[in-house]
Amino acid sequence: QAELEQGNLQSCRTTLLQCLEDDPETIIAMATIDFKEGHFAKASEKYKIAKQVMGSHPSLTYYIALCHYRMGENDEALEMVDSIIQYHIRTKKNELRDINVHDHGDSFAVEAFNLKAAICYGMKMHDSAKDVLREICELQNNENLDNITIHNDVVVNIEDDPALGIERLKFLLAQDSFPPEVLGNLITQYLSHGKDDLASETLEANKQLAREIISPELLSYLEAAILTSTYPDEAIPLLEKIASKHVPKLKEQMNKITDAVTVSSQEKESSMILSATKEYDALLDQYTPIL
Repeated sequence: QAELEQGNLQSCRTTLLQCLEDDPETIIAMATIDFKEGHFAKASEKYKIAKQVMGSHPSLTYYIALCHYRMGENDEALEMVDSIIQYHIRTKKNELRDINVHDHGDSFAVEAFNLKAAICYGMKMHDSAKDVLREICELQNNENLDNITIHNDVVVNIEDDPALGIERLKFLLAQDSFPPEVLGNLITQYLSHGKDDLASETLEANKQLAREIISPELLSYLEAAILTSTYPDEAIPLLEKIASKHVPKLKEQMNKITDAVTVSSQEKESSMILSATKEYDALLDQYTPIL
């Protein structure tokens, strides 16, 4: 467990190979390693095996839903998080207002609400995402909200009140632990609202942390974007270089969509188009700041 929490995945895997392979705890730990390594399909299968052995449990349902989300299978993920939420409402309705992600983690209702909000937001269903976050905040009487809920609430509502959103992101960044997206989102918001100096100061003050938690692509973009206000002649070539790496990927995926349309029109198979389009949308969302 300690090795897993510290990120020593290979060492953890070696240790687990010495354990009973059909032990549910071993299966779950191996699934978690797969998930952390980005092997979401493998992780999902292992979580499902653990669920068969241990029976239905909100935590396993949530982890499987999270795998579906990471694979872009939003409908499947939504169905599973809704089942967690509905089960919790049916069985613990009177306790919902006391939910605390740290003290009542076995419910996984908070996690389910947050994942549902993330899915809705990613699908451009912004009003639905706001409704989900509003519901979870009301259920907790807007008190003792965990940092993930606070962060997600900021993200879905930041256009309504950017100044408040930025203040809340600053608050999260000052905590001992916070979602890894906080730093990148705060710097991005500074840049989006003309606060280039604050963006530069924040990145400089958290340079090592930025390398650890912000993707290389996004970090390169943020550094180049910050340069535009002080050294535009240096920034423009950097931005062009970054964009040139990603445009071919978008073109390649667009060709896949075209091929899928051709095949599906011949074989009446629409799943290929849907899959290719999802991949294109994911790429576009990933590179929108760069382009």
